[in-house]
Amino acid sequence: MNRVNYLVKILAATVMLMALPPKMRAQDVPYPCQSVWTEYDPIKEESSIVRSDNYYRVVHVQHNDPSTGMRPHTFIIKSIYTGLEVAVTTYFNNQGETASPIDITDMRMHNGECYFCGTLHTGYVDYNGSPVTHGIVGHFSPQAILNASGYVTYYIVEETSRLTRLAINLASNQRPLVSAIGYKDNYGTSCMVELKQTGIMSWSLRLNYLESPDDINFADILYAGDSITLLSQMKCANNYPPSHGSYDTRHQIFMLDRFSKDGCYNDCSSGGMHYMAHYYIDDASYCKFHPNGYPMLLCHVDGSSYGFGAAYGVDETVENTGGIRWFPFNHAWKYDSCIYYRTGRSVIVKDIGNLFGTGILFLVSIDASHGKGVITLPKLGSATHDVPFLIDPGNTHTYNSVSWNSGTANIDIDITGHDGASKYTLFQQNITNPTLPSCFNKPNLHYEVFSEKRAAMLVVKWKSELLDMRQWEYPDIEETVFTTDWVCRKCGEE
Repeated sequence: MNRVNYLVKILAATVMLMALPPKMRAQDVPYPCQSVWTEYDPIKEESSIVRSDNYYRVVHVQHNDPSTGMRPHTFIIKSIYTGLEVAVTTYFNNQGETASPIDITDMRMHNGECYFCGTLHTGYVDYNGSPVTHGIVGHFSPQAILNASGYVTYYIVEETSRLTRLAINLASNQRPLVSAIGYKDNYGTSCMVELKQTGIMSWSLRLNYLESPDDINFADILYAGDSITLLSQMKCANNYPPSHGSYDTRHQIFMLDRFSKDGCYNDCSSGGMHYMAHYYIDDASYCKFHPNGYPMLLCHVDGSSYGFGAAYGVDETVENTGGIRWFPFNHAWKYDSCIYYRTGRSVIVKDIGNLFGTGILFLVSIDASHGKGVITLPKLGSATHDVPFLIDPGNTHTYNSVSWNSGTANIDIDITGHDGASKYTLFQQNITNPTLPSCFNKPNLHYEVFSEKRAAMLVVKWKSELLDMRQWEYPDIEETVFTTDWVCRKCGEE
């Protein structure tokens, strides 16, 4: 990266933006537009993740470039206060004939830093012919990247085959603890990696996994309140429906485990009895079936009495349809009620979040009826049990990730995806005033409420390994020049 020219460009843009009124600096589009779709040229997208805090919005975009056979990763970083937006691209130094592409699968913002995890594909196979892959964990400072002084770094966890989700918090030493879940090997052994910063430049690394039982998949992990929450599901023998003679009742089970801010090893290393909260969902015969291996996700629930929530897709056992079950929790051992609403059969929940300070959730999912994605917005505590849907009128855009937008008074969520030509597109939508015109179609459905349930106690035994720390990698990053163009914009009553 030419840091001198990059810094000059940023300083000039910052001076210009600071001359604008504060409200204008904070807006992505001229006030009072409530629905805007923006294309970024020439950035291509196959998958993406968007995350925000009170200071920055970070979008990760990746795609396979057919002209080079490479997989570029672009981080688009925007200052909420100044409106300054820059993009940098990295190949993680994996180029040429020995390329080892990387997939990034989750990203989190915490305490001024952006963390991510994923999988490195080595290009090798083991003695069984299975691809050799490793999990990775990385991070960078959005502020430093905007100031042209930052770098991206990542660590290859060779003792894992992939890492899928992560949670970040400050441990009792007031330094970051990264808890990333994934798989230890190619045989489906779920694991949790704990990277704990022990000094300014030093980290410790542990690998945790269940010694018993051995038929559990870790689904998601989240830091909420003062605890690290782990969501898991059982491995099922098949996907036969409940009417089949060989039906596996583990399709109706999910589990929760919670650890202190010092993590799993700190809480479970004594070797004593440890328990997961075990939920067997049998309160609704027609919407209890969760397909084997389909995602289960956690989210914060701000502005309500609940500490966190869990969601996953189910198939109905009578009709050829399905939908989303969502469970709110104050703690791991009981939920007061749960909701269900229909979307379509074979639901995969891709991302989930909560509008800060409200009981409004937002989920991106795909299913047999919405192959490119649909955004659903259940409103907890609504007397009418409203579930607004956001649907592309032309069915030409794909949706991948969603986050709350902290920088605008009138656009509340950011959605990332692409158009029919795989051009990266940012979809922004106000979700607090449903009567205003929108770039989306906005049908309104309703959710059903099911009664409370208490968990049973599942005895588990954790095992931990202290691993040797190797070197962090520092890949090259290059500035990506882009232009933006509105492909749809609805402002006020137009």
